[in-house]
Amino acid sequence: MKAIIESLTQNERKILKILFLIFILFFLFLIFNLTWQKSQVSRLETKLEAQKKSLEKAKEAKDKSEQQWLFWSEASHQLKELKTKWFYRAEEGMRQIRIDLDEIFREARLSLPVLQYNYQDLEKGKIRKVSFNLRLKTSYLALRELIARLESFPRFLLLEDIDFPNIIEADSNLDLRLVISAYYVYQ
Repeated sequence: MKAIIESLTQNERKILKILFLIFILFFLFLIFNLTWQKSQVSRLETKLEAQKKSLEKAKEAKDKSEQQWLFWSEASHQLKELKTKWFYRAEEGMRQIRIDLDEIFREARLSLPVLQYNYQDLEKGKIRKVSFNLRLKTSYLALRELIARLESFPRFLLLEDIDFPNIIEADSNLDLRLVISAYYVYQ
């Protein structure tokens, strides 16, 4: 190898030195470039991971929002159903309440006594409550049947209060006062 180098002229040696220097510079540039690109790739990977986490959080938030929307949509649907099925209508409400009370008392094998009405506005112009005060003399079994019928009735017709003013131990019938309330909406 030494013989080959010595056989070269001064210009050829100069060219070889320049080529060698260019090769070393190119090699250093290549190493620097690869290292720089590796750090860029590492930074991009870190950024990508952060964006993936952000995307996962956004998907979770979206799913949660969708679940809440479905929940509130169902609640809205249930409220509409509640108003149409459970509340009485103001136009025919009082007549229908009276018919329903008659039916419930008949199913409990009781006659509907004289009713005293008491009205109350719950939500101005939208929902109204009517309470029926009545006095009843009946057996415990008939009272139990009446309460069961009221509880299972598919409308807002509720036993609000029960009072036993006179308790006589020798008498098998109970003397009591009931307050039954119904709710109706204005259309």
